[in-house]
Amino acid sequence: MSLINRLNKLRTQHAKLESDIQHNINKPSSSDSDIALLKKQKLAVKDEIIQLEQQLAT
Repeated sequence: MSLINRLNKLRTQHAKLESDIQHNINKPSSSDSDIALLKKQKLAVKDEIIQLEQQLAT
């Protein structure tokens, strides 16, 4: 998989995680730990996006 394809896949995943976070925040039955896990996953994806962007910039 090329870096650009991987980057696009990660951006899509990042957007889905953001959507899932907002959905869970608005859902009364969601636990804080579920939301925290989603936020942690989103941050890990963002970190990988930044790394790939830096690789592509060089």
